[in-house]
Amino acid sequence: MSFVKARIAQMEDILVAREETLDETPAVKKILDDLDLMTRFQMFKADQAYLLNLWELTIEYAEGTITLLDSLLNENTQREIGILQVITFVGVLTGFFGMNIAFPWQRTDWSNAFRASIFVVCLIVVVSLLARYFLKRSVYGKKIMMK
Repeated sequence: MSFVKARIAQMEDILVAREETLDETPAVKKILDDLDLMTRFQMFKADQAYLLNLWELTIEYAEGTITLLDSLLNENTQREIGILQVITFVGVLTGFFGMNIAFPWQRTDWSNAFRASIFVVCLIVVVSLLARYFLKRSVYGKKIMMK
C-alpha cells in the first residue's frame, strides 16, 4: 500500500517537472495553449490529488479492518483460554477423587467401597455438568461486541 501511495505522489513530481520545462519554452507553451492542452496539466493535478486522497482512505480502511480482525482474534483466544482453564479444573478434580478411591481387590471388600465409589462417580458427573453449564453461560454465551 505504501508503494502505491509513493507512486501516486511521484505523479505530482512528474507533473511539476513537465510544467517547469514548458515554462522555459514559451513557443511550445503557445502551441499547447492553441491546442487546448495546457488545461490537461491542471486536470492531471486534480486527478492525482483525488487518487492520493482516495488511496489514503483505502489505507485507513485496511488498517481499521486489520485492527478489528486482531481484536476478534484476541477475544477468541481469551475464550479458548477460559475453556482450557475449566477443562483443566475438571481434570484435576477428577484425578484427585479418582486417585483417592481405594480399589478393593477382594470380593468381600466391594460391599464396603461400592457406595463411596458410586458417590465419587456421581460427584464427578455433577461437577462436570456444572462446569459445562458454567462454560455455556460464561464463555460460549458471550457475543462479540463491535464498536
